[in-house]
Amino acid sequence: MKVPIHSQYIYAAFLSMNAILGANLTYASNENAIEEVIVTAQKRAQSMQDVGIAVTAFTSDQIRDLRLSQAIDLASQTPGLEIKNSIGSSNPIITIRGVGLNDYHSNNNPSAAVHVDEVYLGSSAYLSFQMFDIERVEVLKGPQGTLYGRNSTAGTLNFITHKPSQEFDAHIDASYGNYNSSKIEAAIGGSLSSKVSARFAVLKEDSDGFQKNGGNAEFVGYSVWPGVIPAMTETPPSDNVNNTDGSAWRGSLLFEPNQDLEILASIHGSREDSGGPVYALQGFDFDGFDSESTGFEDTDGDIHTIYEDALPFLNSKGLGGQLRVDYNFGAATLTSITAYESIERDLRDGDGLPISFFSLEWTEDLWQKTQEIRLTSNSESNFQWITGFFYSEDEIDFVKTVISPHLILSNWETDYVQTNDSWAAFAHSEWQFNDEFKLTTGLRYTEDSRDYSGGTSDLDPWGVYNGGVPYVMLRDTLKVKEDDLSGKVGLDWTPNNDWLFYGSISKGFKSGGFDGSTVRKPGDLKPFSAETLWSYELGFKSTLRESTLQVNGSFFVYDFQDMQAEALVYVAGIPNTIRLNAGDVEMSGAEIDLWWRPLSSLDVKLGVSLLDSEVTKWIGEEAEIYEGNNPPDTPELTLNGMVRYQWVLDSGLILAALTDFSYKDETYTEIENIEKLKKDGYIVWNAQMSLTSSDESWTVALWGKNLGDKEYETNTFGNLSGVGQSRYVMYGAPRTYGMSVNYNWN
Repeated sequence: MKVPIHSQYIYAAFLSMNAILGANLTYASNENAIEEVIVTAQKRAQSMQDVGIAVTAFTSDQIRDLRLSQAIDLASQTPGLEIKNSIGSSNPIITIRGVGLNDYHSNNNPSAAVHVDEVYLGSSAYLSFQMFDIERVEVLKGPQGTLYGRNSTAGTLNFITHKPSQEFDAHIDASYGNYNSSKIEAAIGGSLSSKVSARFAVLKEDSDGFQKNGGNAEFVGYSVWPGVIPAMTETPPSDNVNNTDGSAWRGSLLFEPNQDLEILASIHGSREDSGGPVYALQGFDFDGFDSESTGFEDTDGDIHTIYEDALPFLNSKGLGGQLRVDYNFGAATLTSITAYESIERDLRDGDGLPISFFSLEWTEDLWQKTQEIRLTSNSESNFQWITGFFYSEDEIDFVKTVISPHLILSNWETDYVQTNDSWAAFAHSEWQFNDEFKLTTGLRYTEDSRDYSGGTSDLDPWGVYNGGVPYVMLRDTLKVKEDDLSGKVGLDWTPNNDWLFYGSISKGFKSGGFDGSTVRKPGDLKPFSAETLWSYELGFKSTLRESTLQVNGSFFVYDFQDMQAEALVYVAGIPNTIRLNAGDVEMSGAEIDLWWRPLSSLDVKLGVSLLDSEVTKWIGEEAEIYEGNNPPDTPELTLNGMVRYQWVLDSGLILAALTDFSYKDETYTEIENIEKLKKDGYIVWNAQMSLTSSDESWTVALWGKNLGDKEYETNTFGNLSGVGQSRYVMYGAPRTYGMSVNYNWN
């Protein structure tokens, strides 16, 4: 196993930082102290500095100041976290420390588990939600399972929303920016009686989008097979291709009949009717049409101009809710969480071309039911424990049509119904066996069962096949059932109140599944099996300089077995990607998080992540192509930072300036490691200037994102005319700016 090549630089930087920070500085004991960030990463309210795991947390104030509006934004300020949207602005792929499933379909569980108010979301289709009325977000790194309802190999993202309380609380946030973007978020909550409280939150968001469509006027009337294949019709130019029109709401009711019983009921919904980004196509040449003569590429010098005949769209509506009961009967607290989620979507993803070579349209209907029951000890003794049971059931009805009249002269339709059932029993304990050492153990048993019925058909709508079967059908009914025993052993050493050192060995497990894409040969329908990951981690957390400095670090080594991946196969010379067990991967890395408050008015944050990864064993054919490659979305180096300074004016008003940045090293987006599909490294920086009243009841802010107007790629992949010849590119947003107003009633 190789050590990350930048490790020596982190070590040198840490020594230099320690010397600088230790040079003749005087700190007031309380005035500059960094406030505690309370997390529930281990199902108990604890200071983040007292938890012996690698975790990054964001409070509601930090979420607002950094303008984090959806899950994908968290990656800019979280070392080791990569998130990219795979279908326009939806179906995010989450990768933590290089572990993630590079799959844009909705029928497979992500490698990183996502929970909202402790409810597990089992499909990437659920993960495009907007963050509103959020109390905090926690990003846990490494395998999870002995504390959470669902197991994961990569880690966990926990979103915790504001709960009802007896105190009245209300706020409204409104913002407006370029590209005619607007966002309004509001919430109100308080008591309905001495035992009942309620809260309601709502969000509305609109934008014209930053992409433009050049249209397809020069191809109107074209047909690759006149009289058989329909001729092209006109798609006029448009300035708001990836427009946004969405809303969401959440209502909750808390009933506290006595001090031992709490019953929380909540319901939420969402709606979206948006355009969605279009991938730009570069280097395309087909049937004599090249980019220079047709305008397939960026002919106006603007990377955000595309030429598309079938504009993308995303129409969706979601509904869900949960009933949570907590009963304290003295020695322990019994918790039951019953939840339901559903989403219906219709969407189209274009090919970035002004002629109908290739576009996707699909509909999907998903629902899931989950039940978790936990028993948590209440004792203040040196031994604490949690034990629980988890059950989930979900279903996806899926229909996708690959529309390709001018490439493969047909429409391929993939349809299937997939159902999943999972149950698990888990236990977790922490034993403080003396003043300095604590032993953590956890164990989990999981059984997963998946059923698939469906496949792919060639619809042959224009009857172009002669002398044979008019269409090909690849269909089957399949089942996969797996079980696993996983767990964790960890040791914490706390030599004093300022330092925590921890080490752990843990095993993560993620069950197998089925390829949800278009399949062209029978073998592609067979299920792939589970992946497992052994994690070995050492870390430390420190609170120094009279609580004005926090430095946290970790080093980890992963032994990743039977990794699930999306890989390239060829059928009749046409490339296609399928999901399979790729093989084994070795990973090692290091992370550093720093938070420094030298003055009560100044905050400085810095995060560094180093990662070395390599495919050491390839299970299938062409091992010589894949062994030695990097898994997708594994940048060797990432950096993030933030500086915030505030002034208290003579009038009592608070003026604050904030700037933050993130750097991503170059990285491959596909496991084939094709140079043309490598994303270049980039740095993006943002800023905000705000004015707040002396009683903090209102704030007015001017903000800007990507102020350097950096042209950077968020995702790339090869197109079906030849991966090595052309590529699709999704670019990040250009410079955006605007104004926001916040008002609080409390």
